[in-house]
Amino acid sequence: MSAAMGTIWAVVKPKRPVYAIEYAHIEKAVPNSELTSLAGNFSFVMRAYNPNKKSNIYYESMKIYNTIDSGNENAIPVRLVEDFFQRPFNVTQIHFLVLATFSSNDGADIINEYLLHGRITAKISVKAVMKFRHGS
Repeated sequence: MSAAMGTIWAVVKPKRPVYAIEYAHIEKAVPNSELTSLAGNFSFVMRAYNPNKKSNIYYESMKIYNTIDSGNENAIPVRLVEDFFQRPFNVTQIHFLVLATFSSNDGADIINEYLLHGRITAKISVKAVMKFRHGS
């Protein structure tokens, strides 16, 4: 069975999908008066690209997590994405909003970086079940 799957995989040669954060915007970010915490809305657009010539990709139960909770197995996702599929060479944009609060316990550099340059470093985790289907 595994030899057959390996042969099929070698013939079809599916490529990994490509993901990128295309756009990020900080909205209503407000530091508290002591400059020890920062709360705001973080708006993102993620691009998912299917680089395959003849394979469709089916996504099921995609969940997007923010940087604070991504390591927590019981974390609540910031966005549940409806199931969708991508035809070959398709680009899909996924919009999502993260409501986050950063405190000096998370690192004083986060607040200083925002106040000085208007930037915040964040990690976004995405978990999904994907199925490849060869042919149209």
